[in-house]
Amino acid sequence: MHSHLFTTLTLLCLAALSLTSCSLFDRYPSECYGPESQSFKTSAEEISKMSEVIDSSPVTSAIQIFSIEMEKKHKVHLEHAKTFYDDGISKIQLEFSSQNIIDLCEARKLIVDMTETFLAKINRNPLISMDLKNYPFSANSLELYITFESYFGKYIDPNYIHWICMEDNLVDYYLFDLIDPLTNKWKSRHESYPTSREIAVFQQEAEKQYEESNRPKINVFGEQRYYPSK
Repeated sequence: MHSHLFTTLTLLCLAALSLTSCSLFDRYPSECYGPESQSFKTSAEEISKMSEVIDSSPVTSAIQIFSIEMEKKHKVHLEHAKTFYDDGISKIQLEFSSQNIIDLCEARKLIVDMTETFLAKINRNPLISMDLKNYPFSANSLELYITFESYFGKYIDPNYIHWICMEDNLVDYYLFDLIDPLTNKWKSRHESYPTSREIAVFQQEAEKQYEESNRPKINVFGEQRYYPSK
């Protein structure tokens, strides 16, 4: 009887472990690697052949130039960059961080300006464009992440953007309540990149029209006024 009980308990434990493994794999498919994973099947010889065909230096140079420009212009700092190849450059992933405090409208303008600037650099570079899997390189092939780490947003006012995630031509904007452990519902906005771009362009045009229609009147006498002495 004891042996039967021990066998039953053992089978139940194995079943529980099997279910747990499956649920983790389903939730994090890219982070679970088994012995049959394709990630472990690339031999040293294959890697050597790939390095002879692919020259990553033009892409690396373009990313570094872009990151410096964005650091000076928007105060965002490049943390990680990855280039994916599949019969050519198929996807580029960039991760930035910043201490800026921005709202949704500013976040839209930021992601659009960074995306359009980077796409122009990639497509106008003949050393890169010839290695692209699909030309022109589009926002659909760019993954862009920006994390805002301001203490003001974390501890004082969470109604500012904490994280921008652009994947598969979709943009997600999350507020600072994303990192609040006591919150089970995050305030966020989800829209396609073309929508973000369209709104940002119309907003820029509206701001330009307002500035042109509300220019300060020019004083013919200039800023200096002459007051005769008494």
